[in-house]
Amino acid sequence: GKALVIELYPAVSAKKSGCWDLSAMHLINHADELGWGEVRIINLYSKVFSSKPSVKELKSDVENTAYIRAIFEEEAVKDYDIVIAWGSSLETHLGTIHAKAELLDMLKEKGLENQVKHIITDRLDTNGQRGTHPLYLGLRYAKETWKLQPYPLEKALEELKNNIPKKQEKNLPNAEKTADSDREEKRETPDQTNRIEAKPKKGRKKDVLPNKKPA
Repeated sequence: GKALVIELYPAVSAKKSGCWDLSAMHLINHADELGWGEVRIINLYSKVFSSKPSVKELKSDVENTAYIRAIFEEEAVKDYDIVIAWGSSLETHLGTIHAKAELLDMLKEKGLENQVKHIITDRLDTNGQRGTHPLYLGLRYAKETWKLQPYPLEKALEELKNNIPKKQEKNLPNAEKTADSDREEKRETPDQTNRIEAKPKKGRKKDVLPNKKPA
């Protein structure tokens, strides 16, 4: 099987493609029990952060959203478990709430909701947590068996939209303004930073290769 794992932001760029970040390591360590021979990671934000970013550093990422949309339109996407794994960080950050809601709406629009899942363990409180981040799972539940469970997309989407105040919703940057500001800002582009593919094989070192940008 294959997995398309959606996290928040990358910690390793294509310039350091031989390096592993801890999230990817934990995913690959549990790939066999999750039934995956391939893991593909994408992020809500494409800019690489070596440490936890401040909210001021998080910009609406129109180009990255377009890249994710293109992935959801690929014919091969029907073969993937689409795994929400962005965790509980930035739950009150308006821009992140908006980005998450937009992505879940996109999954519904593309008819992919039945493929959307999240990772659980027997001891994880799924009533209090969903879409748990692989780093959190790896630090607390590394020795447990990881399993997949359908992600409650409709409930999560309703909660996200309820957390966007109407008076603030009007102040969200529109696509044109955000695209212009993103072009002016010096940062690595999504095709350099926003995905990792790994095909774990027994008896050999695991490779991490950047995807090619879709045609």
